[in-house]
Amino acid sequence: MLDTTGNLIISSNDSIGDTDKAYWQSFNHPTDSYLPHMKVLISSAEIHAFSSWKSENDPSQGNFTMGVDPRGAPQIVVWERSRRRWRSGHWNGVIFSGVPYMTAFTTYQYGFKVTRESDGKFYFTYNPSNNSELMRFQITWNGFEEQKKVE
Repeated sequence: MLDTTGNLIISSNDSIGDTDKAYWQSFNHPTDSYLPHMKVLISSAEIHAFSSWKSENDPSQGNFTMGVDPRGAPQIVVWERSRRRWRSGHWNGVIFSGVPYMTAFTTYQYGFKVTRESDGKFYFTYNPSNNSELMRFQITWNGFEEQKKVE
């Protein structure tokens, strides 16, 4: 089933629509795009990242990853293989300190936040307040973060 958020969920007939009982779901195995309502685990044990395509026309895994670096205050980082290429600055609870165009209004509008879920783990989430303003954040094949309106 493909739900309204874009999450492809594979489950039994008994648990259709119940993400807690899904066999597999695409939001738990992201590729190059961060979509509204996805949760990115913030873990000190591992970095959960999005992977770029190899080239503009080759969707196999490329040289760039983007994810939450949990060391210290969470921040978004783009890596080229193991080398850190760009970082957002630390999340201060309202904005990423190193993103000049990010304001408290954009954080509210796009719904960025760090939450502690019932499993006790921390997640970075993106839940926009207005569904007409849905954005997709993507790590491109050449290592840049792009934002595109979801149509």
